Amino acid sequence: MTLHTRVMITSPGVRAADAFLRMRQLIGAGEQYDARTSPHGLHMDLGQGLPALLWVDHRDGDLIPAETCDEYCDAFCDTTDAERYCLRLHDPAGYVLVHFDTGYGYTAVNGAGCRDLHAWLVREFGAWLDDRGATWRWYDESGDGWLPSSTPWGTGYEWHAGDADRGALTAADHERSERNRRDNLLRRSA
Repeated sequence: MTLHTRVMITSPGVRAADAFLRMRQLIGAGEQYDARTSPHGLHMDLGQGLPALLWVDHRDGDLIPAETCDEYCDAFCDTTDAERYCLRLHDPAGYVLVHFDTGYGYTAVNGAGCRDLHAWLVREFGAWLDDRGATWRWYDESGDGWLPSSTPWGTGYEWHAGDADRGALTAADHERSERNRRDNLLRRSA
């Protein structure tokens, strides 16, 4: 099982490639790590030993439409109150959608878990977006839907999101990722 967190950039102006590069930097995925592109996405390859799998969806600067209840829900969405709840869980409209995914068993060198890592990634990536004047929302799959960028820290949500300070990746974490990458390459070539 994995923790899947998303950040939707809801204003134009941030290029998908720039968002992907910033997230690569945050998870320690330098040029030696393999990445792929598709017509509407960028992603890191699986099995490289990184602390999080990363992928970015985009439409070359065009708006990604919001998901609707008709696309994914069942009869639960038939009532007005239920539909409002259901819509909080669906992706909002935006320009770039960043995904990161980490196994629940992840443990950093300092003992931080996947929630701590994701809290740190949201905080650091969010600060980068804020510096660019972007608007954004974030979603933790075990939370209560999409949250505005102002929600994560200082609003009582910290208990659920994890400890962002504890989740910060260190040089030791990056060294471990690099060892894992090399070990995986050796196993594949054997």
